[in-house]
Amino acid sequence: MDKKKIINIAAVVIGGFIAYKLITKKSDSDTNNGGGTGGTGGGGTGGNGGGSGSGLNYTTLANDLFAAFDGYGTRESNIYATFSLLKSDKDFDELVKAYGIREVSSGKWNWTPNFTGNLIGAIKSEMSTAEIAEINTILKNNGISKQIV
Repeated sequence: MDKKKIINIAAVVIGGFIAYKLITKKSDSDTNNGGGTGGTGGGGTGGNGGGSGSGLNYTTLANDLFAAFDGYGTRESNIYATFSLLKSDKDFDELVKAYGIREVSSGKWNWTPNFTGNLIGAIKSEMSTAEIAEINTILKNNGISKQIV
């Protein structure tokens, strides 16, 4: 094989790889933005804070958590930040209600099955014991008696 053929083959392979990365990057950002794939929990429940006086939009928070779980990897810092906003047991209950039942993707071409369930189940599926303990510490420090067990 001469050098020209090798260079052409390499150029096609590299071009294909770049195209693949651009396409999958767009697909991953579309999947992880919390829009459109929220299952039954993506509706309008708890949308104005549920009357707890906290001013939280539980639907938005539920969508943020879903986006942190969905696809490859779990964005733990986003999950901790969301739970840090909760200030009462009612906030916790309204967030669980707003999350509803959703299907969390394990990632494109990942052989691990997707998880379908509620917020507590998603946390248990996606996070380690130490990470769940961190959420429970955040809840306790915010005066919330509910814990993820």
